[in-house]
Amino acid sequence: MDNNELYHHGIKGMKWGVRRFQNPDGTLTEAGKRRQAKQEARDAKAKAKAARKNKRKYDLSKLSDEELAKRTARVNAEKNYINAQMELNKVNPKHKSLGKRFIESVWGKMIQPALEDTGKRWVAKQLRDLANVRTEDDVKYDKNRASDQNNGGKKDGK
Repeated sequence: MDNNELYHHGIKGMKWGVRRFQNPDGTLTEAGKRRQAKQEARDAKAKAKAARKNKRKYDLSKLSDEELAKRTARVNAEKNYINAQMELNKVNPKHKSLGKRFIESVWGKMIQPALEDTGKRWVAKQLRDLANVRTEDDVKYDKNRASDQNNGGKKDGK
């Protein structure tokens, strides 16, 4: 047996098709009762959360003009704040998110130069092909490709 291997054969004494949380007659074991109590607590918590969420919805027809005006003013103020933050981010790059700054730095330092270099090489190759001009690199590439095809794609004949 290799020391880097992990073996697992289930729970000692456990039989196929036997549930740990039920007795043979279908009643719950102590572990099953605890498990069921936890599940019921989770369900009750989820129902309470849904009820709180639904309670937050307001019937606008029951609001007075003053209350409606206050809420409308608050929503408009929040929208104005978000728009101001977005404008500030456009003007002042310090307020950009860390992820956005990272992507922009990677793009500017690595991806964009690589794409430009690849594009220049492709255009130069297309122009050389149109003019039927071959460089040393083209000749080496063709020789390597031909030898790879002769070897069935294997390097150094291995």
